[in-house]
Amino acid sequence: ASLASCVDGSFVEAGSLRIARILKPLRMFKLLRVIKALRLVSLFDEIESRFRLPTFLFRMFRVLLLVLYIVHLCACGYWLVKESSQSEEEVIAFLELNSFVPEHSRDEEYEYTVGLMNKYVISTYFINTIFSTVGFGDIAPRNVAERIYCIFCMYCGTLVFGTLLSEVENAVDEVRYAQRKKVELLR
Repeated sequence: ASLASCVDGSFVEAGSLRIARILKPLRMFKLLRVIKALRLVSLFDEIESRFRLPTFLFRMFRVLLLVLYIVHLCACGYWLVKESSQSEEEVIAFLELNSFVPEHSRDEEYEYTVGLMNKYVISTYFINTIFSTVGFGDIAPRNVAERIYCIFCMYCGTLVFGTLLSEVENAVDEVRYAQRKKVELLR
């Protein structure tokens, strides 16, 4: 029966559209080359040794960049899930509802320039509300795929927050230890 429906074209049209919608986000995997940015760790070590920054300051800077990077990845992933799990009309309606650009200032360039920025700001804002557990409720997942992704982001946010607290604690301990060493040397 499924072979016959392929021949008459009805299955092909619906199936090919569904496959196209599934494959469209896969081009985002090209962006996974960004993960090569993990080489930044060696770059950070080089910067730390050249500029001789205080360990505490440099450690906080490194953790902040890591948090921003994870938020960026999760925000891009959220938008990928949103576009692949909703129709184009639903996404446009969502953008119009949550847009920060006034209606009268939109033109043809809006879709590409401000539209991309708008999408990024909305998704980053939403991921930050998830990570910080604030959850204002103005933006919420609308379907099962988005809810599953948000659950994943909640776990990521928990890990990021735990890592952030641990790094701050370790950095403060190092500063205290260095101060105790100075006091002992002065005695």
